[in-house]
Amino acid sequence: MMMSYGLKRNTFAVKRSAPLMASSFNFSSGQSLAEQFDQFMRTRASEKTGNINLPKSNFKAMVAGVKDEADLETMKDAYMNYVGHKNLLPQSTIDGLFYKALEVGHPSTMLNFLNHHAELLYHPSPKVTSAYLAHYLEQDFDQLKAFFKATEGRYMLQRPEGLNQSIISKAYEAADSETVIDAYLDVLDYDKELTDDSVFAKVLDSVSFEESIDHVLFGHVKEQMEARKLDSRI
Repeated sequence: MMMSYGLKRNTFAVKRSAPLMASSFNFSSGQSLAEQFDQFMRTRASEKTGNINLPKSNFKAMVAGVKDEADLETMKDAYMNYVGHKNLLPQSTIDGLFYKALEVGHPSTMLNFLNHHAELLYHPSPKVTSAYLAHYLEQDFDQLKAFFKATEGRYMLQRPEGLNQSIISKAYEAADSETVIDAYLDVLDYDKELTDDSVFAKVLDSVSFEESIDHVLFGHVKEQMEARKLDSRI
C-alpha cells in the first residue's frame, strides 16, 4: 500500500520554501529501503501548503540501492510521493528505475507503471521500451503477452520497433488467436509497423469463421495485403 506523507489536495498557488538539506541513505544500515524511505519522509519538514521538498538526488540514491522486487515497490511508492508533493523528476531518472528493474530481474513489477505512464507524467525513452521488448521476447509467451497488455492502447507511448508484429507472430505460435487480432488492431501505422508480410496471413488464419465473420477486420486485412501485392484468398 502506498504511503503518502502530509499531502494536501487542491493546492494551486505553491510558495516554495528554501531547499532543505538532503538526507542521506545508508544502505549498510541493516534497514530495508522501505524503512529508510519512511524515516526519510518523517524527518522532512513540510511547507505551509503541506507539500514536502524532496531532493532529486535522494531518489537517484534509492534507485542505486534497489536489490529486489520489494525495493521496486518501494520506489513506486516513493515516486508517487515525489509527484504528489510537486517534486518532478527528470525522465532519465525514471528510465534509470526501469533499467534497474531489468538488472535485478523483476521488470514485471514496472508494467503497471508503464501502463499508466502518461498519467504518471512519464514518457519512457525508446531505448527503455526496446530493452523491455528484447527481454520479453526471450521469456515465455505469457510474460510477453503481459508486456503487450501494458502497452496496448497507450498511443502516447513511443513503442519499440517491431512490437506488434512480434506479438502477432508469438501469439500465433502460441495459438492465441485473440491476442493475434488484438495486436493487429492496436497498430497505428500499418505501413511502418508491419514490415513482415507473413503477419497478415497469420491474422486471417486467426479469424474465426464459425460463429460470425468480422467483415471490417477481414476487409482491412485484405486491403493491406492487396496493397502489398499479396494473395489474400482464403
